[in-house]
Amino acid sequence: MNTKRILIIQGHPDIDEQHLCHQLAHSYHQAAESAGHQVQLLEIGKLDFPVLRSRKEWESSDVCADIQAAQRALKGKSTRIIVTMGMPGWFYYGVYMAHSLRSLVRNILSFTGFGPNRTTVFGLAEGMTEKRYQRYMEKVAALGRKGV
Repeated sequence: MNTKRILIIQGHPDIDEQHLCHQLAHSYHQAAESAGHQVQLLEIGKLDFPVLRSRKEWESSDVCADIQAAQRALKGKSTRIIVTMGMPGWFYYGVYMAHSLRSLVRNILSFTGFGPNRTTVFGLAEGMTEKRYQRYMEKVAALGRKGV
């Protein structure tokens, strides 16, 4: 098996409650590790960094330790973006043409050297049935086992 080095970036800002994003990241993490991949978790909500409020601060401030660690962890990685939303995923793709997600991939990730970039959208995330929840956990675990 081809062992992969995986960085999971869990981007939900609320670290006090367990949200679907946390549960998906946990499921992916467990499955990837059990498949023999090396996995690291970066939780954006736990990072301690200053807000830069001016160009002067941006030009003269040192990069804080948490951001330096994140930069090192990100180097040379491909991406799998997992998005959760209240609307149905097919609606997001069909009506909105996944515009914001495509923009993130094209204008930020690809532009800054990340790739390949893959996306997964889980719609109807709020008030979902247990069956849908299990299907989402199984899908993300399958991705984790494959290391993609």
